[in-house]
Amino acid sequence: MNRSIPVRKLQVDLSRGFDRHWHGGDPYKSSLFNTFSMLFPVIEDHFSDIMRSFIPELKTAGNTPLLRDVQAFLGQEATHRNVHQQYNRQLEDQGFFNWIEKSLLWRIKTFRKISRLSKLAIVIGTEHFIGIIGDGLLRTNQWLDGADADMAKVWRWHAAEETEHKAVAFDLYAFAGGGYWCRVFWYLVISIALMVDLNIQTTVSLVNDGTLFRRKTWANAGRFWFTRPGVVWQVIPLWLSYFSPRFHPWNHDNSEVLEAWRVESEGDVRIVKAARQEAGS
Repeated sequence: MNRSIPVRKLQVDLSRGFDRHWHGGDPYKSSLFNTFSMLFPVIEDHFSDIMRSFIPELKTAGNTPLLRDVQAFLGQEATHRNVHQQYNRQLEDQGFFNWIEKSLLWRIKTFRKISRLSKLAIVIGTEHFIGIIGDGLLRTNQWLDGADADMAKVWRWHAAEETEHKAVAFDLYAFAGGGYWCRVFWYLVISIALMVDLNIQTTVSLVNDGTLFRRKTWANAGRFWFTRPGVVWQVIPLWLSYFSPRFHPWNHDNSEVLEAWRVESEGDVRIVKAARQEAGS
């Protein structure tokens, strides 16, 4: 079986704008998803630079399949970055302050002198963290229940492409000789850092929105995270799986939900470049 990693153009025009509470009128869920959008351009640009730095070694080693996958990864991340830059301009126009971008830029500067393998370990840990959220978005329709139709398309498209390339950074880390302890150490660091940053930015957005102290805001937050099929029930088992010495992203094979999205989204995307990856590579 082959797994494809195509680069697509999403047929959604975010320049038209979207409602302030686009996620079913819910300030909390709208702010949480907006927070993820705020962080994507910075981390995707930074991660692409790290991945790109290994291309000379791949060429020297003649590892054409992995080189092709890395190039496909870069293509998908470039389209994600462009879409979320458009998304974030709309948030700026609505008066939301992007604190998390400044935090990420500070962190990138702080860790600029760590080894390339450590930087790549941060990439694969973050890709897994984001990928398990993406798996939930594809698997659990309730996470986007009531959302604006175009915004739901944006998030499911991004989730699908994160799933398609979820093993590329991991396979590059293995090619580069990365080890277990470096991998799990940086995973713990980024998991804590991301959860802190996500919660701070969501709180900042709710302050901007004037909805921080509404009882309904936090009731909705509790239901989203903790009631079935809430985020916690979906995320924790996959989050823990990363600590296995035998971990590989495709050990959790979610090809069926990915294929379902491909069928459903035929009219919403246009493939501009296709690449293929052998299953199990």
